[in-house]
Amino acid sequence: MKGEKNYYKILGVHEKASNHELRKAFCKLTKELHPDTTSLNLEDAKIRLQTVLEAYENLNNPYLRNIYDNKIQNASASKKKYT
Repeated sequence: MKGEKNYYKILGVHEKASNHELRKAFCKLTKELHPDTTSLNLEDAKIRLQTVLEAYENLNNPYLRNIYDNKIQNASASKKKYT
């Protein structure tokens, strides 16, 4: 997982967050990053918004979230194994 995006951190939610919590975080971030409301450079906001959308799409889908969670657990187990 080194160098990969942590979808939970991107959305600012706990790994056990419900779909409602995911949706709430997603809506908040999309409002902050919307071109009409952000103070960020528009290109930076666009990139961040795409990252937020990717995170939400993967965590909101139960099948994709399960795959992602397993990937995180395997990476964490491997890290502990070598330390």
